[in-house]
Amino acid sequence: MIRKYSGSSAPDAIKFFIDNGFLIIEDVYDGSIIQTLSQKVKQTYYRLRPKDFNLPGVSALKTSRDILEQADLGKEILDLVKHEHLLDQLQPLLGPDISIFNHTNLWINDPDDQPSVTNKALHQEVWTGSTVDDVTVWAPLSGVDNQNTLSVIPGSHLYGFIPNRNRRILPQE
Repeated sequence: MIRKYSGSSAPDAIKFFIDNGFLIIEDVYDGSIIQTLSQKVKQTYYRLRPKDFNLPGVSALKTSRDILEQADLGKEILDLVKHEHLLDQLQPLLGPDISIFNHTNLWINDPDDQPSVTNKALHQEVWTGSTVDDVTVWAPLSGVDNQNTLSVIPGSHLYGFIPNRNRRILPQE
C-alpha cells in the first residue's frame, strides 16, 4: 500500500515512514515550475549530449553533472531542494533542523547509455556515503514510467547493512 502524505495527517505519515522507510509526497511543486525546468534540462541535455557513449569518460551521468554546473540551471535545480513546500512536508517527519548533506544530483537515463551507475539492480545507497541517518528525496522532472522509476522495498531500511560488492547486493544464504 502506498500512502500519499498531504500534510494534514502527519501522525499517519510518520508511522508509514517509520514502518516502510519511504513516503510518497505528491504535489509538492507547482506543475508549471517542474514543466519549465524539465524543458530547460532537456534542451540543455540534447545540446550537450555525447554522440558516442562508448568513449572513455562519456556518459549521460557526466552530462547531467555538466548541467548542474551551469550557473542558472544548477541554481534552479538546487532551489527545488530548498523549496518552501518541500521543507514544509519534511518538517513533520524530520523536525525543524533540516540540512542538505552530501549533494544535489541530476540523473538522466538515456536509452543509448547503459552504465551500471544509472541502470542499477537492487542495492543500498551506502556506496554514496549515505548512512541510516540520511533521507533521500527523489523528485522526477519528467513523467514517471518503468524506464526512469525508483524502486523501494518497503521495510528494507530495517534489514541493516546488506553486504555489497561493486554496488550490487551479494547473495545471502
